[in-house]
Amino acid sequence: MLSPTVTAREIYETYINADDIKGFYNRKLSKPYQDPNELPVSQAHLDACVAEGARMGLTWKETATNTFMGIDQMGGFNCVVVKERLPDGRHAVIHVEEINDLDPFERCTQLMKDFGVQICVVEHLPNYNDAHRFANFEDHRGRVFLCTSYGPVEEGFARWGDGPALSVSLRRTDAEARDRCTVHVDQYKAMSVALNLLIFDRPAQQQLAEAIGLAESPSPHDLAYEVAHAFKSWFAVKSFATKRGIAFETEVDFQP
Repeated sequence: MLSPTVTAREIYETYINADDIKGFYNRKLSKPYQDPNELPVSQAHLDACVAEGARMGLTWKETATNTFMGIDQMGGFNCVVVKERLPDGRHAVIHVEEINDLDPFERCTQLMKDFGVQICVVEHLPNYNDAHRFANFEDHRGRVFLCTSYGPVEEGFARWGDGPALSVSLRRTDAEARDRCTVHVDQYKAMSVALNLLIFDRPAQQQLAEAIGLAESPSPHDLAYEVAHAFKSWFAVKSFATKRGIAFETEVDFQP
């Protein structure tokens, strides 16, 4: 690495003496960095989920009914994930698609039909106009919601635009002026619901349920919701489990 203003020696010494490796990458090298120890999900977790799906007989699908869809949209490029709910409450990924097109939402409209999508959540940026048009398409109204923010939500992990207005400011806003096709998601709670099912095996789930004061043994799905409401961050969950000797997997050999 060559720089007209910083010598290689200075960069090396800064790296050797860095207390915060993330800060070194971000501020000195102007490069992104993610500490592997802070990643809640590893490739091994994903591989184990694939193996569990194969064991259950899950298959890739081109059509289905009563499904859920998520869309991450960029410039002429949409990433789509379609899931269906299993009898035990877990969600199974049945279709994933990358769409490169001048109008990727046209293909998304077809996927809505092919999979009988009941609820679809779309990132509202960067192409707000296209996303808003997709949400307000006559056949999509009431089923497509634009995710507008990821901050804390007091009740549950999502606040839907077509639900009752809970805040004073929203209650004072005329109903016709509100954007009814939006959803505000608590990112931590939403992720926690999924992650709790990943790293705690069934015996550990039972221990965790007792530790947070649940009288009965909840299903993995219900426990995930309880944990999401009981802790403010994902790392607080792992810290809580570590202090109480509740094992959680970071690599392999766990039940998704």
